[in-house]
Amino acid sequence: MDATSSIAHDPSKDFCPCNECHDNWLNDKGWWCLDCEVHTGVIGEYYMVNNDLWDTYVSESGMLCVRCLEDRIMRRLTPTDFSDVPINTITPYHRSDRLRDRLGMS
Repeated sequence: MDATSSIAHDPSKDFCPCNECHDNWLNDKGWWCLDCEVHTGVIGEYYMVNNDLWDTYVSESGMLCVRCLEDRIMRRLTPTDFSDVPINTITPYHRSDRLRDRLGMS
């Protein structure tokens, strides 16, 4: 039995950890990288870059993992590429080592 199996659904919370909500999140294709289809939330690569950078290299709606965005822009991301928004600065948020490095948090 996994840790979430006994947790009741709680729609009043911003994040409900029950099995149903967790499974819905895992299967939500909106979180999958447009290029490699990795789940960006699971790997800790949920971020926002500056609109001009995103709009120049991403024409479709969705998410990209850091590697795939870097492949598109043909360089490594730097801290100045990221928008000044809470998702990039909230301390307890789970981030991959790669994203932490690009944000300048390593």
